[in-house]
Amino acid sequence: MIKQKKTLTKDEVQKLLFNFAGFSVLIGVGLYILSSAFVREEIAQCSKRFPVATELSFRSSEGTQLTPIEFQSVLSGESQNILENTEFVEVDGNQSGVALKVRMGDKSIHDADGEQQISGVKFRWAPSSYDNSGTGCLTYKVMLPEDFDFSRAGALPGFHGEGDTKNDDGKAQDFKFVSRVNWGQNGEISVRFVRDGEERKMKPVGWGSSRRFKPGQWVDLEQEFVANSPTEADGMYRLWVNGELVMDQEHVAWAPAGTAQLLGITGAVGYTPRKKNRGRADDQNDDTKSRVHFVHVTPFQFRWQ
Repeated sequence: MIKQKKTLTKDEVQKLLFNFAGFSVLIGVGLYILSSAFVREEIAQCSKRFPVATELSFRSSEGTQLTPIEFQSVLSGESQNILENTEFVEVDGNQSGVALKVRMGDKSIHDADGEQQISGVKFRWAPSSYDNSGTGCLTYKVMLPEDFDFSRAGALPGFHGEGDTKNDDGKAQDFKFVSRVNWGQNGEISVRFVRDGEERKMKPVGWGSSRRFKPGQWVDLEQEFVANSPTEADGMYRLWVNGELVMDQEHVAWAPAGTAQLLGITGAVGYTPRKKNRGRADDQNDDTKSRVHFVHVTPFQFRWQ
């Protein structure tokens, strides 16, 4: 016996289409919720969002390269090794055509406490037009030489500031803080936060070759600072490497239970300190004392909003 195929009525077809449409909407909403939970909206670089800008130029008003003495005169606060370890040279790879050339690694100097001083230079720059808005955006390029030795960690420019908070007794207490981009073994990029001696080191998420310094190539670094509210850990720090956001640190308490004030740029370029009494064998095998490296850094651009 042959069964006849059932033909759907017009009402049944409309009902079926309606149910399918409703099911498709539910799937679409679910996918949107999942994508919102796991995929963050792309964050534009702070240089594209912050409208007010200034630059620490490496040229004089006549357009010539600065001398180390002229450079030292435009800085704020104390500086180290500017006259001994820096010069300004013409380079390709940046708009200004000039870079700060930092000499480092040729000798080992220790202070009275046995700490090895940072090879290279150390200085601070406070833009005179900065209005302490609580935000900051620092942009520059750096190039490490092709034969650079990454066996020893080093530091590059970042932010510095001060603030006030309360100690365990509830009394007001002043403090200082800095954040610096660092290189480690194999050129690994990290950021070091220091507040009154308390140190915290952060590494970019998604570790890979794009998060490493590549010797002989210009690397574009961009850092964003947002101060926290007096009673909230709602500060922020972001780092872009060659235009890629590699660190997005939220809920930063630059000043726990207090206020933080960004003062400007800390311009450390060189090896990080280490103890003198490491052992004679290690000292003999350490050839960074006898090798000379030159690190190139472009003019600093600072923005805020």
